[in-house]
Amino acid sequence: MKIIMIQANLRNQQIILLNLSLVTSILLLLLRGSFLPHSVQYTFLSTLLSLKGNHDIFSVQSICFLLLATFFIILSLLSVQYFLKGFQRYKYKALLPLLINIFTIIVLLVMHKVFILQDFYSHVGEREEIVTMIASGTLKQNDSQRIKWFDNLSNVLHKIYKVQLPSQYTHLSEGGERSGEINIITNHNNQTKIIVFFTSIDDFNYTAWLYKINPSTPIENYLFGVGNLKSYARLLQAKEVNDNWSWVDVVEN
Repeated sequence: MKIIMIQANLRNQQIILLNLSLVTSILLLLLRGSFLPHSVQYTFLSTLLSLKGNHDIFSVQSICFLLLATFFIILSLLSVQYFLKGFQRYKYKALLPLLINIFTIIVLLVMHKVFILQDFYSHVGEREEIVTMIASGTLKQNDSQRIKWFDNLSNVLHKIYKVQLPSQYTHLSEGGERSGEINIITNHNNQTKIIVFFTSIDDFNYTAWLYKINPSTPIENYLFGVGNLKSYARLLQAKEVNDNWSWVDVVEN
């Protein structure tokens, strides 16, 4: 009788863990997807700042992610415990709840990389057409498009121009009120250094593809003022695809 009760208890635990792990994993992946194209670093930063009551970045989305991630960790630990306890009786079937959690972790880790690389390879040809147009002078900036707010700041050694793309290219950048706006960053001699194509932009953060005219250009020196002018720009993540193209996730405050 005792053995039967233990077996029934283990089966019930497996059913509960399987169902909870499956539902939690689906919700967690959907919630992580809602933060895209932002990086994992941004996701956790916004979650931590929301705990401090920082309403600049606070959102219900961040709190939900924190609660769900905490519950997911607890479920993962319980799944490990169940596997150790149930392996002798159920063999590898006892691993099923844990496998769901491991698969979820793997997807969470690769989701962002797949998302941004898909965007890169889908649009790199058209974005390089814009680069060619800027290099040839077909598309160029003028002084009326320049952000002049920080011209007199001694620590800012670059100029930023907001340039509207031709109508057939507006899908390449999320910048501007109408979208289709890119930033051209030059040095003080108006030599183009970096071209910025936004993949997302809000009041306090942005993600973007940066095209460096010179591969050796340090992108960190040109981030201030690219989004919405704040006191500083914090680079959360930079992913270099090749010598010229890099993707960045930046928080401004």
